[in-house]
Formats: sequence, C-alpha cells, structure tokens
Amino acid sequence: MKLYDEQLRLDIMSEPIFFGSGRNIQRYDIMKYPEFYDLAEKMDSNFWKPAEIGLTQDALDYKELVDIAQNIFNKNLKRQIVWDSNQGRDILATFGRVCTNPAFEVAMTRLQFQEVNHSDTYSYILRNVFDNPADILDTILEEITITKHTIRTMKPYEDFYKLLAKWEYLNDVKNDNSTSYKKLRKLVFGTAEYLHILTPPTEYELKKALWKALIGWNIIEGIRFFVSFACTFAFAENKKMTGNAQELKLIARDEILHLQLTQKLINILKTQEEEGFFEVIEECKDEVTEMYANAAKDEIEWAEELFQDGSIIGLNADILTRYMKHITNTRLRAIKEPKMFKEITQNPLPWMDQWLGQGKEEVLPQELEISDYKIGLMSDMEDDDWNDL
Repeated sequence: MKLYDEQLRLDIMSEPIFFGSGRNIQRYDIMKYPEFYDLAEKMDSNFWKPAEIGLTQDALDYKELVDIAQNIFNKNLKRQIVWDSNQGRDILATFGRVCTNPAFEVAMTRLQFQEVNHSDTYSYILRNVFDNPADILDTILEEITITKHTIRTMKPYEDFYKLLAKWEYLNDVKNDNSTSYKKLRKLVFGTAEYLHILTPPTEYELKKALWKALIGWNIIEGIRFFVSFACTFAFAENKKMTGNAQELKLIARDEILHLQLTQKLINILKTQEEEGFFEVIEECKDEVTEMYANAAKDEIEWAEELFQDGSIIGLNADILTRYMKHITNTRLRAIKEPKMFKEITQNPLPWMDQWLGQGKEEVLPQELEISDYKIGLMSDMEDDDWNDL
C-alpha cells in the first residue's frame, strides 16, 4: 500500500478501516467513524508531563519500605516499563501500515505519543526515587516471569508485523518494473521450488493476523496492567509512595481511553459487515478465548509471585486473583463475549474504581460492574494489613 496515491478518488465514507483502496488526503470534515476522532480529542485534553508531580517524599518513603514491599514495587515497575516500551512502538508499526481511516489514524498517533510519555514517566520515577536507575533498568531482562509473559503478549504483534513485512516486500518485487527488480523477480518467481514460500500473504491471512493482534492490544490495555495498578494504589492507600501513585493514576487514565479505543474497534469489526472481518472473527473464536484465558492466568501467576513471601500493603495473591477474574469478565463483556469466570459476581477491590477514574459519572456503561458498595471494605479482606487503611 502506497503512502500517498495521487490517482485515487476516495470516498471516505465507504472506505474500510483497514486494507481499503489506499491513502492520500487526511481529512476530518467528514468521518465514517467520528467516535475515533472524539477519543483522540479526549487524549489531547489529557496531556500531562511526569515532572508536574514531585517525588521527593517518595524517595524517602521507598527507603523506609520493608524488603517485601520494595520487591513488589520494583518488580511491578519493571513490568510496566516493558509493556509501555512495546506499546510506544507497536501500534503504528503494525496497524498504522494498513489503516485507511483518517479518524483512526489520528487516534493511533495520539495513543502512541501517550505510551512514549508513559515510558518517560517511568524513567522520571527511577531518576527521582532510586539512587541508581540502572539497578532496575539493567535487570529487567533477568526477570524470568516478565520475559515469559512478554513473549506471550508480543506474539500476536510479532506475527502480524512479520506477515506485513512479507506482504509489502513480495508485492514490491512483483510490481516494481525497475531493471534490478525484474532480474530479482525472474530469479525468485521463476523457481518453482520456492514459489510457494515467496507468494505474498492473502488479504484474509493478513486480516486474521490483524484481528489476533487487535485482541492482544485490547488485552494489554485492559488486563495486563491491572495487578501492578492495584499494588501501586494500595501503597498510596497506606500513605506511602503517593507521588508515584499520582503518576500511575495519570497513566491509568490514559490506558482507560486506549482500552475504549480497542473496544470500539473490536465492536465495529464484529458488527459492520462492510469491514470484511466476519469470517475471520468466526474462525478465531476459540483462539481469542484462549488468549484471554492465558492473560488472566499470567496475571494470577504474577500476583502469586509478587506475594510469595506474604501479604503486605493490604493485598494478597487471593484478592488479586479474584480481581483479575473480575477484570477479565468485564473486558469480555465490553466486546459482547460471555464472562469467563462465573464464580465472580462483584468487584473485590471497589476502591480501585476511584483511582482509575471510573466513578459513576465517568465510566462507560460497559465498564460498570454491579457491586454492593454497602459492604465494608474490610469485610472482604483476610489479612490484618487492611487495618492500616
């Protein structure tokens, strides 16, 4: 697909979001899906920089934390750095290459800027809280569980990225009429033995890879961060590391908008036949279910690793396990899929909604979970650490 095709006479209102006729003018006077542009506007209005929040007290607080609490803080920070480092690169490098909807393009660019800002925020936290930031940054790849989960998380992106590269290159070889390409074409495509290997992927294969990458994107934004968010905000509930919590509250506010973007896109592809994804979505139903199950399993495993030495900061692995099951059910419901964990009937951490900006006036209807807020916070807890709240 060309970056700019001056010969196209595009009907913006009939072009699909992906794999359309091509691209030329970005225009926003008319839009097929203005909801994407509205989300981009919200991302713009949320602009912030990490240095707006002081972390002097956090540096003092960190030194006073017991070893278990420091370990939880460090490991979650490492994991957040990995997720946002990937998100700061992956969206435009994959979805951006085949997008033919200007409103979704502008939303992607805003989102990618925010993800890079998140990475900048983690470095700001490291510089201001730790004596030597390299103690964290240089040891991330030594964390076996983080690496294992990252490989699983990145696989849909990597598969889509590689397939796109093959599609773009082999189509260039087929269509370029320069002398060098003619010789290469004769060498490559004139050899029957390798012809099946060097045939460009079909649009159906590309759409299938895109769909799974989109599900992976939704999972990152809606599931992968939430154990670390819960730990971060639990520190602040205990009046510790409050500056860090304010930084992460801003990040979480961004991530909720990113989540909404993926939810809108998924639901459009599932309901609008002209987008051309119905057959792909039906074929991938079992794989998608498995992706959500694996994500929940990973987050539960992460919670168990964080709290393997005992409960602290008012949390434990059991509470976070139930919370991640609740979050997974909520994310599935938002894309019109059945809940996975039927035993979970309410949010075990209702206080998280305030940190995530999900009060009754702010949250989208599909993000609401019916909970009995008359039940006291302490009644659902099993360890004495909640007494400090």
